[in-house]
Amino acid sequence: MVVTRASAGIGAAAAWRISAGGATVIALGRSRARTAAVAPDLGTDPIGADFPCEDQVRIAAETLLDRYRRTDVLANNAGGIIPQREITKDGHELTFQSNHSLDSYPHNCCCRDWSRMPASPRCG
Repeated sequence: MVVTRASAGIGAAAAWRISAGGATVIALGRSRARTAAVAPDLGTDPIGADFPCEDQVRIAAETLLDRYRRTDVLANNAGGIIPQREITKDGHELTFQSNHSLDSYPHNCCCRDWSRMPASPRCG
């Protein structure tokens, strides 16, 4: 399972709680230092990515692909509302890019093998 924005707050609490239940949880966070502080309790290596930076999110998704054979769950906790209109270096409005436009990178990483998986009654 990958939990985004797992470096603090709700994301860190969710990652710890899910990990305590026995799941393998990968912490993906904006602050590399804070994410690195959370990851040892999860028993996995941290992955850093600032969602307003397309290159960082793409690298994080590639890192997930390289490190883990499969990911069953993506808990997308990243995002927020930025009160001042701001354009990212990628040319997108910051709130939109942080919350929506880059979700496809980690999502596609996590779902890369789903098309080959047999149908499950739980997906019904």
